[in-house]
Amino acid sequence: MINIKKEIKNIICDVLSDELDPYLVSFNFLRNKNALVYKRKINNAKQNIDIHLEWSPRDQPGARVCIYPSIRIFIPEVNSKAFEMCADNDNLLTNAPEITLGQPLAFTSQKKHTGRWFIYGPDSVQEVIFDLKYFLDCWGLSFLDEYCTAQSMVNGYKTNDARIIKTRRQLIYISAAMLVDNKPKDALDLFEKHFGNPGPRREYAVIFKYLEQEIQKIS
Repeated sequence: MINIKKEIKNIICDVLSDELDPYLVSFNFLRNKNALVYKRKINNAKQNIDIHLEWSPRDQPGARVCIYPSIRIFIPEVNSKAFEMCADNDNLLTNAPEITLGQPLAFTSQKKHTGRWFIYGPDSVQEVIFDLKYFLDCWGLSFLDEYCTAQSMVNGYKTNDARIIKTRRQLIYISAAMLVDNKPKDALDLFEKHFGNPGPRREYAVIFKYLEQEIQKIS
């Protein structure tokens, strides 16, 4: 099994080099030869496309591996504001304060596609990479082009963009983006809506206090 894993990963990297690298480089995404991560800088943000490999997926017993890509977006000004809101307690940010938005690539299609690709052997790698490229062309890259600023995160929340995961952690970063956009009242309104019940209000009391103080500064 170790040999077939190595063989399939090498073939995946070779096909990425031939098929996906030339396409993504036109969007300024670069990948190291033996890596499974594409990276780029856009505006003041950094973005990654991670090609995760899930070996011997349980839901497809005949498959050798499942490709399940994810995206990560890093917007420093939003991250620093989120960390400040939490009083430097990165437990509220699931111990990953540097990631502004992280979620499966599948979300960018609004559930039109599972965002998972199964490889049954070396011969099926190329077809899978072709389909991944098609997915990125249809949904993934337009999402990444759009979400690279604090303002874009605010707009996504206000338009209820279904492509953005709505976890508590993500809502903290959206409220931080509102602060970067000089809208502390909107940030507090978000927290009142999603964290206003007694339990969450106690858990996130430090953020409520911070937002109330930010509003007082401008009143």
